[in-house]
Amino acid sequence: MKELLVLALSFLVAFQKGHCNTTPNSVKKFTINQYLTKYGYMANYDGPPPPNKKRTAIEEFQRYARLPVSGVLDEATVAMLTGPRCGESDSVNSASRLKRYVKQGSTWKKMVLSWSVHGSPQPRAKISSATVKVTMTKSFKMWKDVSKLSFRRLADNDNNADIIVKFGVGRHGDPYAFDGRGGTLAHAFYPGSNTGLAGDIHFDDDEIWTINGEEGTTDYTWTALHEIGHALGLRHSREQDAVMWPWFTGYRPNTRLTQDDINGIQDIYGKPTTTVPTTKRPKSAVCNERNFDAIFYQSSTRNTYFLKGRYVWEMNEKRRITKQELISTKWPGLESDVDSAYERKSDGDIIFFKGARFWRFRGKRRIEGSSALSRYIKNHRKVQLVKIDAVMIWKGGVVDLVYFFAGDKFWRYDEKNRKIMKTRRKSTYPKISTRYWHGIPFPVDCILTWKNDVTYFFWNKYIYKYKGDKLTRRYKGVRQKIHFIKSCRG
Repeated sequence: MKELLVLALSFLVAFQKGHCNTTPNSVKKFTINQYLTKYGYMANYDGPPPPNKKRTAIEEFQRYARLPVSGVLDEATVAMLTGPRCGESDSVNSASRLKRYVKQGSTWKKMVLSWSVHGSPQPRAKISSATVKVTMTKSFKMWKDVSKLSFRRLADNDNNADIIVKFGVGRHGDPYAFDGRGGTLAHAFYPGSNTGLAGDIHFDDDEIWTINGEEGTTDYTWTALHEIGHALGLRHSREQDAVMWPWFTGYRPNTRLTQDDINGIQDIYGKPTTTVPTTKRPKSAVCNERNFDAIFYQSSTRNTYFLKGRYVWEMNEKRRITKQELISTKWPGLESDVDSAYERKSDGDIIFFKGARFWRFRGKRRIEGSSALSRYIKNHRKVQLVKIDAVMIWKGGVVDLVYFFAGDKFWRYDEKNRKIMKTRRKSTYPKISTRYWHGIPFPVDCILTWKNDVTYFFWNKYIYKYKGDKLTRRYKGVRQKIHFIKSCRG
């Protein structure tokens, strides 16, 4: 029965200014309580939920989303809760949640599945009907290569197919109407009874689909791969890098299944009976870059960001590139070709510098900027600091120390008073970098204060890890023999 089919995926994207929904089924904005209930973190109450229940729900959500657990609805939590993600609940109360991947429960009763494309995207889409079929074929093959399943494509519009792939707008033949551009991107149905809508995949034809990450469009490759996972019986994974992670994170170059996705599908359908030749994943474009404009680590997401020209690359805590996108998409209002950036420890805001200007962002939201550098560093002219090439956070005693670098000199910054600090000795800032930071070839391109307060200096194609010498008990830079990004090794 249709009523028993479970809708597997409906991405909810925050409305952007200037985008209007003209269909009669527009998505209404949820309250925070409704979001917590919708995604399975809190029961549905007639009135306001008990404060302790709501706090527990927020804490559980923060754990799942890899956010600092506080039980408080800070900006990072609200952004994650209301941002682009899959509409399926996260099964936080399931015993299987201790695993990374999660099985939905229903499976296909056969190992050879057929699929057929019904219709094609509208002309305004940036992909053709042929591209849809090629992309779906490649996506099905990825799941085939790691399981006992196999797939065969039937002729277009063949109703005998197990999995029907189609594009639709508004009310398109199932109980879940699409809502126009910018709301629900797509949805799929779990295997269920293996009849009717079971396994079918529907894409919202009001979206502008692409496969190259063009600004203002939706990535078809990743969405298709994720949808197929649901159609085969997988729910969401707790692994942030997995294709089945609940949150839609935008364009991913060279999208591939992760080991977590593979473990999940093999748990349902078994490992492939024949050995599949392994091929090296194409390296990210970031591997060819040198002299980055800026690099910084964001503690709330545990991701590291590499900025160069118009682009930013996202690296997870396992040092693997997960995404490439335009800087203007990641941080609306920020210019390209920045000089440096860092995360403020006091509030988690990201500060970007370019020439004698700066920007301050909280998540994707611009809080300040572009503003004159004098608003952030009141005495920057007096101490001859006209631009900032790199920023370092050094783990101090009570407070962390912030240092700005430009050329072969450095300055210590007082965030509280927004001034370059004065020293007790006669010497004042700026100071010569090589006299204090031993073994580093200044001027450097970037400085990264990574997780656990480990510091790396980037100079041309070389990377220096700043570490203590056991013999001299002094810190010095040690050149690394392998690439900092694991995706770029080999």
